[in-house]
Amino acid sequence: FDVSYLSSIPGVTIYSPATYKELKAVIKKRLKNPKGVCAIRYPRGAEKPINCKEVTDYKGFSEFSSSDISIITYGILTANAVDAMNALKNDGINVSVIKLDTVYPLPKGFIEALKEKKAVYFFEEGMKKGGIGEEFAATLLENGYKGSCRIFAVDSEFVAHASVARQMERYSLSAEKMIEIIEVYVKTNVKT
Repeated sequence: FDVSYLSSIPGVTIYSPATYKELKAVIKKRLKNPKGVCAIRYPRGAEKPINCKEVTDYKGFSEFSSSDISIITYGILTANAVDAMNALKNDGINVSVIKLDTVYPLPKGFIEALKEKKAVYFFEEGMKKGGIGEEFAATLLENGYKGSCRIFAVDSEFVAHASVARQMERYSLSAEKMIEIIEVYVKTNVKT
């Protein structure tokens, strides 16, 4: 529920580092410039390595690879998204991953970077209602986006106790589920 309720606070900035290294960088950044209210989501549990170049400059967002189909996420889901991107690439499907460093407000230039994408898939480990995925989709539409946009998150329920891996699978947030979702899109929308 954190992102949903925190984003309603006027002037708040929400960070969601994907790794411990990024967590350290954002804490240092905020200690040097403590203006305004901020929340820092931390990568809880064992850190899963991200199998591509990590970016820690906190410009707001980073894009890994380049494609007109993008997976957008933040925090610990970044590793799953990159694993899905790499597996899809091995199967001949080019997908980019866009990692939000600053979850809220949406980073400057973020919407502009997506306007020409054919399909965007937003994966969020939080509530769909009031989440950043919903805000992102509404902002895209307001800016004339014509492509396909889907959001995968927890949909209006309390999450039952289970392992993290089981929860990722249940809510389509695992690398395997991301791969499945993108493959369905490609099969139904790409002409051969």
